[in-house]
Order: sequence, then structure tokens, then C-alpha cells
Amino acid sequence: AGLAVLLLAAAAAAGADEGERFSFTADRMETVLAEGRERTLLTGSVTLVADDFEISAERIELYGDDLNFALAEGGVRVVQSEHGLELASEALLFDRQNRVVRIRGEALLIDHDNEMVIKGGFLEHWERRDRTLIQIGVRILSDDLVARAQFVRYDRAERTVNLSGLPVATWKGDEYRAARIFIDLDADRVVLDGTVSGEISTAAEEEENEDEDEAPAGAAAGTMEGAAEGAVAGEESAP
Repeated sequence: AGLAVLLLAAAAAAGADEGERFSFTADRMETVLAEGRERTLLTGSVTLVADDFEISAERIELYGDDLNFALAEGGVRVVQSEHGLELASEALLFDRQNRVVRIRGEALLIDHDNEMVIKGGFLEHWERRDRTLIQIGVRILSDDLVARAQFVRYDRAERTVNLSGLPVATWKGDEYRAARIFIDLDADRVVLDGTVSGEISTAAEEEENEDEDEAPAGAAAGTMEGAAEGAVAGEESAP
């Protein structure tokens, strides 16, 4: 199965500032120490831990000043357990100094704390701002929100979602379309800007629909639950 490697690097060994430590395991390690070309290549069941970031992949290359960049490829998974956040992709770049993750290609974000799943074709997550930018065919799924757009800014700290690029959002059963859609998840506030349209159900209509037929509501809930489970499992069947 190859030689397992474990490295625990302090500032003197890894060049990290203020005694920052990170560790990794792998089946194989190759290191280049030539000045100006320092890099470490890890292959085979790789796991890299840097503070509360844990990255697993088939291949991770560490390079740059103080080995601050980690390029991960092959079944990549990032877990921030303290923040309840998980990312998945086939390749990503982690800037260890600035605490930024960038994904080009299919990306999946699972926010366990807020029970939200987001998919897109490009993702950039800023840990210090607790903010994520997602672009290209973005899909969002949660209990109260189902949406699609070409550009989404998700601010976890403020619990707000900004959508643009032909956005369509269904928030608590009401559908909205506009050039830009802003949703404050805590305040239950929706702001639409530019060519606005929507469909809103009144309380009377909702009660009437519930009285006429209880079955469709249950079926819809079941469909939502199944879709969320599929996204969390990493299925690639989202529209």
C-alpha cells in the first residue's frame, strides 16, 4: 500500500509564521529543496490538516513561499468541523496564508449549520470573512430556499444570499424572478431589483390548498428531503 508519511511542521520546518503548525499523511512523498523551487508532492490517500482545515485527496502539491499553497486533485474533500462546513470537488487550490479556497470546475458546498447545499462551476471561499462566491450554473437547496442563478454571494456570517444572472428563487413557497435577488435568511426579508416578477401565496390560499388536498404537500416534502440527501451524498444529478 506504500509508505505512510506523517509530518508535523513548525515554523522552522515549514516556514509558517508565528509557529503555525500543519500535518499531513500520504502513501508517498517527494520533496524538492532547491532554493526558489521548494515544493512537496504527496500522493496516495493524502490528508492535510492546517488549523481547522482538513483536506483529503489523491494528490496534494505544496509550494510557494513557506509552502503556503496546496493544490489538491482527485476526489477532493474539505472539512471545517468547527464551522459546520464541507466542500467537495475534483480539484482545488488552498491559500494557507490568506485562508482562501478556490475551486474551478464542479463544486459542492454543504453548510451543515444552516442546512444548505450549494452547487456551481466555480467557488471561492474566504474563511476570515466567512463568505463564499459561487458562479456558473449555481443551484441552492435548503428547507426554505430553492434557487438558481449564474452568480451567488453567500455571506454565512450575516446569513444573507445575493443572486444575480437570471436568478429564480423560491423562498418559503413564494417564487421570485428579477435581475438581482437579495435574501436575508434571519430577517425573512426579500429584496428584488430590476424587471421584477413573482408568485406569492396568501395565507387564505394556503389554508384552502391544505384543506382541499393534504397529499401533495406531503409528497413535496418527501421530494425535498430526498433531493437534499442526494446532494449531500455528492450526486451529480442536479439540474
